[in-house]
Order: sequence, then structure tokens, then C-alpha cells
Amino acid sequence: MLEHLDIREYGGIRAKTPSIQQETQKRTRETLKKMKYWMDDFKNPSISYSTGVDSTTLLHLILKIKPDIIVFYHDYGATYPSTYEMLAKLEKEWNLNLYRIVSETTILDIYKEYGAASNIKPGSWTKPLTIFQNNMNRAVEKFKVDASFRGLLNEESVARQRIRDQVYYDKNLTICYPLLNWTKKDVWDYTFINNLPYNDVYDKQDGIPFYKRRTGIWAGDSAIEYGRWVWLKKHYPELYNKLKRDVPEVGGFI
Repeated sequence: MLEHLDIREYGGIRAKTPSIQQETQKRTRETLKKMKYWMDDFKNPSISYSTGVDSTTLLHLILKIKPDIIVFYHDYGATYPSTYEMLAKLEKEWNLNLYRIVSETTILDIYKEYGAASNIKPGSWTKPLTIFQNNMNRAVEKFKVDASFRGLLNEESVARQRIRDQVYYDKNLTICYPLLNWTKKDVWDYTFINNLPYNDVYDKQDGIPFYKRRTGIWAGDSAIEYGRWVWLKKHYPELYNKLKRDVPEVGGFI
């Protein structure tokens, strides 16, 4: 029942377990070998980074292969303060080639137009998703990127479970998911064994098993599913009040 321990307690126990260390080392070798093989095909690859623990794991791995890789961070306008802090920390300490994609249309703009997540009608996200994708497309064009490495895990959602291929081609961009078959526990094992920093948002998500905790954005629709707006109100009252002020019906979920 280690899953119900504090994250640091859990990590401290597993990181010192020889069998976990061996499994993690083997998984790491296999993943790096695969990534190096893929990388040979690209002239100017990039990585999409969110400060999530899976994203940080992938970043740590890929910097071993290409230290100057372009690191894209997409700012949707509802970012935790600690996310900005971690970005600044890693940009300096890991010498990241970081580029922030700042969206003119924010998540709160979308909620103002369509309402809170439970009231969004099918198809209503088509326009905003197109806006976000266009932002990414412009960044890809600006830097002449030919590949995008992303830290998605197959187990994270039903939608992601439908992703079968670790590499696929989307027009002029190759999308790579090196961690697709890793589990959240695998990622946390790597994090603690390698003593990686992680976003302290994870420590604030009371009552949520650590392997289901996410960073993401504080106004995202999945915040309802996992009760994130409850602890948003507790730990970030100023952000919760902003959300409730802009989208009054949010108060009905708490």
C-alpha cells in the first residue's frame, strides 16, 4: 500500500530498493537506445515540456542525447506559480534552450465563452484547440522543427490508451512518445533514483493517490474529475477566486 504514503516517503523507499533500481536502469538503457536511434533521422528535433514528472523525466533523458534541443513550453494562461518557478530553475541549472509559446486565447477566455467544463457542448472545443495547435504550428515553423518528443504515458487516460505507435508522422512533423509504455510509478522511480526536481504542486494534491496527480493547468476541465478545484481553493485561494470571478458556475462544483 505504498501508494498512500507521502510522495517523498514513497520515493525514498522505492529508490533504495535494489530490484527497483535494476528495473529502472534497464528501462532507461532501452529507452535511451531507442531515442538515439530515432534522433539520427532528425535535423532539428524539439521536446514539449510541461514541468510534469513524466515530462521532466523525458527532458532529463533527452538532454543526455542532445543538450541543445529546443524545449517548448506552452503557456495557456492558467499556470501554477510553482510551474513558472520550476521553468526558471531548470532553464538556468540545466541550461535549457527554452522557448515559451504564450497563447493569446487563454483557458479562462474559453470558459468565459463556453462555460465551465460540465457545460461545454460537444464540438465547442474545436475552435480553441485549433488556436492552441496554430500557436504550436507557428513555433514549429519559426524554428524549422522536424520532430516533437512528448512525455505522454499510455495509462494516463482512455484517449492516450488509444495511441498505439510510439512514432507517427503528422504532415512535416514526426511525433515521438518514448515513454508511452512507462507507468506513472516507473516515472516516479526514475525521478527519485536520479534525484530529479519535481513541481511542488504534486505535494499539494490532498487525497489524490500520487500516481494520479497532475500539474497541467489549474483551470483545466480534468480538475473537476479529480477534485482539483477543491485543493485549488485550499492552497491557491487567489487563483480559485479569479476562476470563480471569471466563471461563476465553478462555485457549484465545490
